[in-house]
Amino acid sequence: MKKTTILFLLLNLVFAQAQTQKTISSDWTSFNQTIDIQTSVKKKFKVIASVKVETAEPKAWAGVWARVDNKNEEDGFFDNMSDRPVKSKEWKSYTVEGTIDENSKSLSFGGLCLYNGKFYFDKFELLIENTKGVFEPLTILNSGFETVVKNGEIPKWSLGTRKNSVVKVKEYKITSDKSNVHGNYGLLIEGSGIVVKETGRIGNVEGASPQIGTMISMLEDLKDRVERTVKNMSQYEIDYLHDDKANRIGSLIMHLAAAEKYYQVFTFEGREFNEEEKK
Repeated sequence: MKKTTILFLLLNLVFAQAQTQKTISSDWTSFNQTIDIQTSVKKKFKVIASVKVETAEPKAWAGVWARVDNKNEEDGFFDNMSDRPVKSKEWKSYTVEGTIDENSKSLSFGGLCLYNGKFYFDKFELLIENTKGVFEPLTILNSGFETVVKNGEIPKWSLGTRKNSVVKVKEYKITSDKSNVHGNYGLLIEGSGIVVKETGRIGNVEGASPQIGTMISMLEDLKDRVERTVKNMSQYEIDYLHDDKANRIGSLIMHLAAAEKYYQVFTFEGREFNEEEKK
């Protein structure tokens, strides 16, 4: 009995170490499931789900997404519907189609939503091509969200984009809802209190010439995009080095900060760095 108890505690410890969890502030959120895959030939797959959006925010949207992680750590297939965002207030079925091959290690899929509004999801399906070219359904746990949400957690699904890295976002409330396309429940993710920053606006800076205005607005836009991407990264992610030819994200940020500082000194003070600033 004592050995069994010790083994149980060890297993719990291993699971706790394998699955990290953090709470962040962000203007988007996601949920996922991940399956391990192995194939010797290239195959097609489909992820299908029903989605609808209720919002007064013009930039708000939702989508179905899928990502293939490869054995060699290189980028595999990825699609999050950013080029065809879901904005309809009516339930509709959406499909993401991709491929897996001999280098594929795992397939992650789920839903995502951005900005303020109510985002509904239901009836997820996963189909993978067999040797005869016919799409066969694979089992998805709690695919229709009939096992209801408890304490903001979706049974059998993980919050975030990776299986063992749970990410809860403060701005989003997750509940079960009677609005659905199949069964008794659908999933509702409601975003609120998100300040939508204007991005991609270049030029027209008050008090600046057209050339200087363009440069200032480009730097501001770059700063906002870098901050949005990096602010919730872990120390490991910031320091990660893909290969000896790449640059760490942390180093890249330092380069950008130095470039902006040099630009400001050279442009507005009409000088280069002094000896103290060069250190």
